[in-house]
Amino acid sequence: MRVDGRRVLVNGKEVGQAKRFAAVTMLPLEPIEPLVIPAHYLYMQGTSPDSFDSRYRISGLVHDRDVIAVVRPLF
Repeated sequence: MRVDGRRVLVNGKEVGQAKRFAAVTMLPLEPIEPLVIPAHYLYMQGTSPDSFDSRYRISGLVHDRDVIAVVRPLF
């Protein structure tokens, strides 16, 4: 994973932008530090630009043991 400014890239592909401030509280948000995602950890990102997810240092990566469900889209 790489961070270029506020662009978050996984395997060289841009997956999102890290916002500067939280939508509701306006608290500053720092993007996640560049790293190799370790075994048993997941980069999780919501579909909304306001999602509080792995793009930010404060929330970071999710350990696979903390995943409680699998979502499958219905079309």
